[in-house]
Amino acid sequence: MEALSVLGTFHEKANSTLQKRLKDKDIPISCGHIALLMLVFQNNGFMEIRQIVNIMKKRKTTVSEIVNTLEKNGYLKKFRSTEDKRIYCVKTTEEADRIKPIIEEVMQNLYKDTVANVPEQDLSTLVKVVSQFLDI
Repeated sequence: MEALSVLGTFHEKANSTLQKRLKDKDIPISCGHIALLMLVFQNNGFMEIRQIVNIMKKRKTTVSEIVNTLEKNGYLKKFRSTEDKRIYCVKTTEEADRIKPIIEEVMQNLYKDTVANVPEQDLSTLVKVVSQFLDI
């Protein structure tokens, strides 16, 4: 139980720190929204919503809510596939492209601050152990 408690505390601290640093850069986006936006960026700024659901392992309604919020705030554009009208897709906007390097910098600095005093071998072990948790 202690391991889960430590992981939960780390998750909360990392999220709140990320949230604060993004807000300081005038990017008022939640961590869940950042995760989805970065996933779309990693796929050349375009994805089908069902791909996002599968990769993020979240319910379609949850992903749709995040997409709708990001679209409302001007970071994503949602549209139907021209090949299959049943499929919805998203693409990043110019505003999203503008904030991408800022988000990447903030995330990279948070990572550096988090692991600055952790030996590489310990990080490797941590990744292996946490990956085992994710296989549950």
